[in-house]
Amino acid sequence: MNKNDIRLIAKKNRIIKTLHQRNVQNINIKYNLLNNFDFHNKNVAIYLSTADEVDTWNIIKELDKSNIFTPKIYNDNLHFSKFINNFSKNKFNILECNSPITNVHLDYVIVPLLAFNYQLYRIGYGKGFYDKCLDKLKNTIFIGLAFDYPIQFTPDKHDVPLHYIINPYNIYKKL
Repeated sequence: MNKNDIRLIAKKNRIIKTLHQRNVQNINIKYNLLNNFDFHNKNVAIYLSTADEVDTWNIIKELDKSNIFTPKIYNDNLHFSKFINNFSKNKFNILECNSPITNVHLDYVIVPLLAFNYQLYRIGYGKGFYDKCLDKLKNTIFIGLAFDYPIQFTPDKHDVPLHYIINPYNIYKKL
């Protein structure tokens, strides 16, 4: 199966979940994340979730707002800006904070994904923004949030593996 087929299946799997199923999974993912990683006094980049993604809004509520950064697309590249409660939608109809791009060192980057494999490669939405960005970051821990279990696929040469992926049932760690 190619990545586009996997994307379609993953999106369909999200749609068929009931609101209750999604809420329970979001609670478990949040618990697994916040109880297994120390974000205190750390710079954390985290995506602003859409309705069908793992909910990061409730995670953000638990973090120190002074150390939160969110993705921002500029010149067709992914950057990060300080989290503020003032948003606008980018060309992909995704919320971004209305704050300037910053070059602060990030201790953690929490990324969205549609699917992942046992080697912790992710399948995102197909534009390559995160892979290009993560490839440039040094001494940063990459964490993916997922609803589902790992599946088998072969990553592309430009794909960047994550250090951890958290789903409602487990924490997967890169060996």
